[in-house]
Amino acid sequence: MNWAVLWVAPVAYLVGSFPTAYVVARQRTGVDIRTVGSGNVGGSNMRALQGTWATVFVGVIDIFKGLLPVWLTVRLGLGAHAMYVAAVAVVVGHDWSVWLGLQGGRGGASSLGTLLVLYPYGFLWIVGFLTIGKITQTVAILHLCGAAALPLVAWLLGQSGGLLATLIVLALLMVVKRLEANQCFRVPADREGGAPHGLHVGTTKKVYLNRLFLDRDYREISNS
Repeated sequence: MNWAVLWVAPVAYLVGSFPTAYVVARQRTGVDIRTVGSGNVGGSNMRALQGTWATVFVGVIDIFKGLLPVWLTVRLGLGAHAMYVAAVAVVVGHDWSVWLGLQGGRGGASSLGTLLVLYPYGFLWIVGFLTIGKITQTVAILHLCGAAALPLVAWLLGQSGGLLATLIVLALLMVVKRLEANQCFRVPADREGGAPHGLHVGTTKKVYLNRLFLDRDYREISNS
């Protein structure tokens, strides 16, 4: 057994737990980002508060956050198992941050950061899907499709079983976190126009389908 994983996992989790979007939103606007837009504590939801610059800034920090623990396992020569554990743990930390009462983001940017070390071709694969999604205004669904297809692509290209298992777990974490959302936070509907501004809008089936494919509880707002 590689005993390094016993300390790699908690360290990577704590690194991933740093809630970049929450901190930036609080410092810049005084608003809890979990109560606006999709409720996601990530770069994609920063647009609702601060625009594109904030999305890019938070996204870059979260990519680096995902990259750092995985890169350190390689730098320290801890072996492949420690690298895979670090990748999963840092994304789990981002998704269920200890500093936010186990609330968090979707792990998209953090997962991209892990791929820069784990599987650079996988990083380019996901970025390609995100780019097409941005052009076609279908970022959320294409991100999901890219993440779901990546393990198959890696298998076809003869990658190791450990990497395949890690890619599958990262894709499953995205699905679980999208379906779960940050459910303890609710934002009331607009009383004047009746338009939904928060979470949990519509029937349960529609809400979960929208969460999975649109990364939101309702269809009216663009996922770009």
